[in-house]
Amino acid sequence: MKSLHYTFLSTLFVLLALSALLAVQGSQVIELTDSNFHEHISDKNVWVVEFYAKWCGSCKQFKPMLESVAKDIALTKPEVRIGNIDVDKNPSLALKFFISRLPSVFVIKESEIRVWEAPLEKLELLDILESEKWRGWKIWSGLLSPFSFIGSFFGFIGTINRTFNYYTRGIPPYVLVITISAIVAAAYYYIHTLPAPKEEPLKHKRQAQTNPVPKHRRKA
Repeated sequence: MKSLHYTFLSTLFVLLALSALLAVQGSQVIELTDSNFHEHISDKNVWVVEFYAKWCGSCKQFKPMLESVAKDIALTKPEVRIGNIDVDKNPSLALKFFISRLPSVFVIKESEIRVWEAPLEKLELLDILESEKWRGWKIWSGLLSPFSFIGSFFGFIGTINRTFNYYTRGIPPYVLVITISAIVAAAYYYIHTLPAPKEEPLKHKRQAQTNPVPKHRRKA
């Protein structure tokens, strides 16, 4: 009876260990965050980055497909990395990339960003990544790109929203963006509309220097 009990426990332990090992090895998708994003994408690899949310139905459907693509592409194109970003936990990146729909997918290579322009289907994903068709897509640049000044400013607003979440709870990030932008614009307008200090005419200055006012004499 004891041997049967030990056999059962040993089998259960082995199954649990195998399940844990498979779970660790099975996930090829890297979780990117506000903190580690730039550290990861600064390498020479090609990154396919998905923005998602746990409450997003389409994201839940896309998740197993993305996992499968990550496993397959690791065998044929090891330089391709697959990552995902939770928009609720990483408001800085969500604002920086101007995320307005989920899931949103981007291809990033050495700070060059391209919006995914093809259907989000497994065969399509694999074909584009293996043949590098994404290189022909337009690079997202200009004032509204995530790495521009404006993109960095929006990312800063997201950082404020995350840091002071206790005080800004319930306030959408775009409200903070509008509010802070209005304050900065008002301050800029106020500074540049202040009246310039009046300068004394040059003629009067010269007369004051050449004809100083004599001191009053003391009375005898």
